This record gives sequence, structure tokens and C-alpha cells, in this order.
Amino acid sequence: MYVYIESEHNLWTVGFYSPDGKWHPDSDHDNREDARARVHYLNESYAVRAFHVWGVVPLWNPMYV
Repeated sequence: MYVYIESEHNLWTVGFYSPDGKWHPDSDHDNREDARARVHYLNESYAVRAFHVWGVVPLWNPMYV
């Protein structure tokens, strides 16, 4: 699942944590709203792919539960 963090003052980084706890950045944004939109896009895209490709519904995504 993608999330965003404030990696520096007024710099929001989108990425995900792998199971071993390593941070994998995707993109940087000047404001929280753009980072939030990117996270929404990435997480929704993953949920749709999971459903259409594997026929599974990600339980963490309330849109599909």
C-alpha cells in the first residue's frame, strides 16, 4: 500500500514500505494535496489490477469491500 510522508519541511514523498521495512519512494510533491492524490491513484490502480488480474479484493481498500 502506498503512503505519503513529510520527508523534509514542505516536501511530501509518496512511496511504500516493503515487508522488511525498507522505504521505496515513488515521487516528491510540494504539497500534501498532490501527494494524497498520487497515493489515491496508486492504491486504487493496485486494487483494480488485483481484482481484474487475480480476482481478489484487497481487504485494506474500503471501496472494494
